[in-house]
Amino acid sequence: MVKHSTSDQRGLSLIEIIVVLAIIAVIGGGSLISLSLITGQNIKSCYKELEGYMEETRIRAMSRDGSPSMEISIGADGAVYVTQTDTAVTTKIGKKGLTVKYITPSDTYTVDETNHLVIGFEHSTGAFKKVDIPSSTDKEYCNAIVLSDGQREYTMKLVPRTGKYYRE
Repeated sequence: MVKHSTSDQRGLSLIEIIVVLAIIAVIGGGSLISLSLITGQNIKSCYKELEGYMEETRIRAMSRDGSPSMEISIGADGAVYVTQTDTAVTTKIGKKGLTVKYITPSDTYTVDETNHLVIGFEHSTGAFKKVDIPSSTDKEYCNAIVLSDGQREYTMKLVPRTGKYYRE
C-alpha cells in the first residue's frame, strides 16, 4: 500500500512576494508625488529661491560698480531659471509646471521661453530699474511677480522707489 503525502503548502512563492513589493513601491512613490503636490513644495521653494536671488542681486548692485541684474526665464524643459547677468550663472529654481507672470502699471506679462524678465537695481539707492516691455521699446516699473502652480499663487510685491519687496 502506497501512502500519499497530503502536506498542505500554504506559503508564498518568490514571484508573488516580488509582485507585492513592486505594487507597494509604485503606490508609495505615487503617494510621495501627490504629497509634494498637495503641500506645494515646488512653488514654495521657487519663491524662496527667487527671494534669495533678489536680495543677493540688490546687495551686489549697491556694493560694486557696474549693474548686476537677474533674468527670470522659463527653459525649454518648462522649469523656472534665474540667470545672474553679470556672471552668466544660470540656476534652476523651480520645476516644470509653474507659471511666472509680472505686473506693470499698464499690463500683465507671462514669462516664457522668449519673454524673460530682467530685474535690476540702481547702484546708489537700491531702487528697482524699469523693465523692458515685450514687443515694445518702452520700459516700466515692475510692480509684482506672480508664481502659480495652478492651485496656489505666490505674489511678490515690488516697491520700485526703494527696491524692497514683500509677499502679498
